[in-house]
Amino acid sequence: TIIWLCAMKKGKQPEIAYKGSLNVRFKKSDIHRRAAIYAITHNQSLNSFIEDAVEEKLARV
Repeated sequence: TIIWLCAMKKGKQPEIAYKGSLNVRFKKSDIHRRAAIYAITHNQSLNSFIEDAVEEKLARV
């Protein structure tokens, strides 16, 4: 994402195609476990839970 950073420094919005997949790594394995348990107990997939959490966080920006 160097191209993205360079464009942002110039005040431009870079046009980058995203395919919608993302590999997430948690610093603490407990976060993965807790997220999985939350998702299961709320009838969601882990992907759906993470997507909702990211959307919620971005809505506050």
